[in-house]
Parts: sequence; structure tokens; C-alpha cells
Amino acid sequence: MEASSKVTTKSFVSKLRDIVKAKYKESVISLVSFIVIAIAVIAIVAFAGYEAFAYVTQKLVMLMYTVMYGMTGAVSASSIAIGVVIFLAALALFVAAIVFIQFFAVAIQYEFQDTIQNDSKTISLKGIWAQFRIMNKNQMWRLFLYSSLFIELWTLPTNILELVFSSNTILAIIFRLLTAVITIWKTLEYAQGIFLYREQRPKFLGQSMRHAFTASRRFMSHKKWQYLWLMIVTVVPLIVGQIIFGLITFYGEYTATYFFLYLGIILMVVYGCAYLPVLYFSKPLYFELTRSSVSIDETFEDTFKSVGRLTGTEPYEKKSKKAKKEVQAKIEPNDAKKKAAPKDTKNDK
Repeated sequence: MEASSKVTTKSFVSKLRDIVKAKYKESVISLVSFIVIAIAVIAIVAFAGYEAFAYVTQKLVMLMYTVMYGMTGAVSASSIAIGVVIFLAALALFVAAIVFIQFFAVAIQYEFQDTIQNDSKTISLKGIWAQFRIMNKNQMWRLFLYSSLFIELWTLPTNILELVFSSNTILAIIFRLLTAVITIWKTLEYAQGIFLYREQRPKFLGQSMRHAFTASRRFMSHKKWQYLWLMIVTVVPLIVGQIIFGLITFYGEYTATYFFLYLGIILMVVYGCAYLPVLYFSKPLYFELTRSSVSIDETFEDTFKSVGRLTGTEPYEKKSKKAKKEVQAKIEPNDAKKKAAPKDTKNDK
């Protein structure tokens, strides 16, 4: 697909519609299959955790009655220990399932990105599984952790202030809104982290994963509002459809008409699944359309450590603020560079 340095709402929606229309059937089948499998796995693990928790709770209650009424032999310490171990194992499996589902979600994004780059490629569960297999799980796990950590640290001051001034409703609301604004802002800055990481994946060996978010912040320096607007435009039809079908569900519940109640619920689920390809294509499509506006190598400038730094044979030299500003100044959209460049004129005969 040909990239452009300038992305308008009309061009983005048009290209998104074309790619979704061309790959709709295969993308819907793959996404719905993934969701069904993910829900089944989470349900099984959650059920196992619930049963383990119920077992531990039952043994603890029996132990309490044993102590209160002086009964002996009703509950043994080993049975409680076994229940606790089973519960912790189920909890660990639940967390692992959530993490692996996130891995598969990224694998889907990469599969869709490859489809945008190569129109002849077919989307399938086999292709998504291949993306998952070649994924460096350790690096991707650290990528998730860094993203959560950075956003949490940025919102920590406002969260503390909200807690301190919780007695004042107005101040608490203000700090809560500030937390939401900061979260949205940092999420926009880090939005292209997984795609930029993929562009330089071999160079991340032995490196910190935070470099992907440094590059994303530089990449999105002139695009945050544009990206937010395009994502809003993308998700508005889904919201409108869910509201309409939600009203049908509410009408069925309010009038005790079970036909409309279940009809609304079914339509909400079906419409949500049918709209999934639009959501999953939108993010990689935006990256592919805007990647030409910035040099990928420049976004990673002064981030990766040299072999000498990694092995401790090269002395550490801290970059000055001026040097960092110079690096940021290099990363400008091609549109700005084109405006600054003189226009070509035809030679006079």
C-alpha cells in the first residue's frame, strides 16, 4: 500500500472501507473464532478458580466452627494448604490466560498489518498463530509492563491529590478529570509503540523496551490530535449501533416483552462482532499511512545502547538537554519539510 505523509479523514475512511470490504469475510471469521476461544479459556480458568476459592472458604468456615465448638479432626491443616495452593494455581493460570490473550491480540494486529502491506495475503487463524509463535514473548511482556508503568507514574500525582482532597467534591472531580486527560494523552503518545518495536525488533536484543515508547512519542509528536480524531470517527458507528440496539433491549425489559429483550441483546452481540474488522484494521492502517511522514530510524536515534555500553567496556556519557532537543527537532513531518523547501520552477525557454 502506498503511504502518504498527509492523512485526511476522507482518505482514511475511504482506505479503511476498501481494505475491510476486500478482507471482511476472512477477518470476521478469524476474529470471532479468536474471541470464542478466548472466552472459553477464560471461562474455564475462572470456573476452576471459583471452585478452588469455594473449597478454601468452606474449609476455613469449618475450621472456625472447630475452634468455636472444640471439635477435633473436622478440618486438617493439609486440606486447607492444598486448597490454597489450588486457588493460587488457578489465579496464576487466569493471569497467564489474560497475558496470552493480549499476545494474540498483538499477533492479530501484526497479521492485519501484513495484509495492508500485501493485498494478496489472506487472513487466517493459521497466520495469526504463526505471528504468535515468532513473537518474542519476553519482549512483548516487558512492552506491556512499561506502558502500564509509565501511564501509572504519570497519573500518580493526580491520583494522590484526588485522595488527599477527597473530602472536597469539586477538587476531587478536577483531579479525576486531570487523571483522565493525562491517561488519554500518554496513551496517544505510546499508541504506535508495538508497530515501531516491530520495525526495529532485531535491534531490541539486550535493549530496554522503553525505547519503543520513546520512538512512539517522537513519531506522534505532530499526530496525536489527528490520530484521536480518526479513532473517534472509526468507533462512532459502533457506539451508535450499540445505543440503538441497547434501546431495543431496554424497551423489552421495560415492557416485559422478552422478544425485544433477547432481540436487542442478540443484535448488540452480532453487530459488535461484525464491526471488529474495522477496529482491528484502523490502527495498523493509520501507521502504514503515516510512516512516510517520519524517518523510523530517526525516531530511534540516541536510544539503543552500543555493544560497548552493554558489555561495560565503553564509558557512559550522559546526553545534554540540548542534544535531546536537536534529536527531536530532526523528527518533523514531511509536510513541514516540503513547505519549507522551495518549489521547482520550469526553465524559461
